[in-house]
Amino acid sequence: MRGGARTRDSSKLSPLLSDARGIGRNCGVCRESRDDPSPPPSCVRDTPFAGERGSICSHFKADSEMTINHWRLGLDLGSTATKGVLLAPEGRIAGHIVGRETRLTGGNPAAAALAVREALFAAARITSARIVATGYGRALVTDAARTVTEITCHAAGVRHAHPDARGIIDVGGQDAKAIRLDESGAMVDFAMNDRCAAGTGVFLSGVASRLGVTADDAAEGDWPADLPEIAATCAVFAESEVVGLVARGLGARDALVAAHRAAARRLAGLARQARLEGPVYVSGGGAENRALVRAIGEALGTPVGCVEFPAHAGALGAALFA
Repeated sequence: MRGGARTRDSSKLSPLLSDARGIGRNCGVCRESRDDPSPPPSCVRDTPFAGERGSICSHFKADSEMTINHWRLGLDLGSTATKGVLLAPEGRIAGHIVGRETRLTGGNPAAAALAVREALFAAARITSARIVATGYGRALVTDAARTVTEITCHAAGVRHAHPDARGIIDVGGQDAKAIRLDESGAMVDFAMNDRCAAGTGVFLSGVASRLGVTADDAAEGDWPADLPEIAATCAVFAESEVVGLVARGLGARDALVAAHRAAARRLAGLARQARLEGPVYVSGGGAENRALVRAIGEALGTPVGCVEFPAHAGALGAALFA
């Protein structure tokens, strides 16, 4: 692997993910100047996405003459969660994300996708958009203009946010992927683990729940270099091995760190299979786990970047194809 993920410079971010966190900066959606240190509650302030759970920037004004093709909705129907990203219509805020939404997929992916869509449409005060679906349940979105694989969508979403990206590690709820990009952003190779949950978000959340500690607990502080190595490659056996370490006197927090290192080694193996080169970014819901991102960088021997709002990278990529 050559090179590492670069430190993000907010002045060079794509307009889709431009920095909106500084008080007194431009609105993160419409870029209108905000000198008032207390912006309206519905205006984005803490996130470049326009508010939480589908809310819309207060500066946004709908245009009744907009047509369906002006709105772009990406739906990512994952095994654990279904995500949506709504892109603004043509005009002065063209291409800016005006809403994002998440629902647990559960046993009905189609219903989860419908709930995501309805929440975003209601927040934007629209009734239709051009839809592209991705993820395991993409075929269930029967009115989608097209479907695109999650590998392609994550590549597009990450590359749009980070044009320097050459490698992506996508950590989903029940699978993981390593994606290699060329200089133009085109995918040239990938490796995928879909046979076992070890190395995925479900495995780590299960271990954390069983140990009674959180991933945030594991992410903080020093990591002992001499922690026992979890050898099992099966998620069920690996979890049992972690519990066994605690029974032999290892602290719960250190046991969770060991589990994160084990998961990261599996992900680093995928990265080597796909021959990833830096800069490398981590996407997917698993990337919201700071301890896992730290462990991946340790396993690869080079810093990795984390996509902002990583769980929505696939939905963003889908929206870009709409």
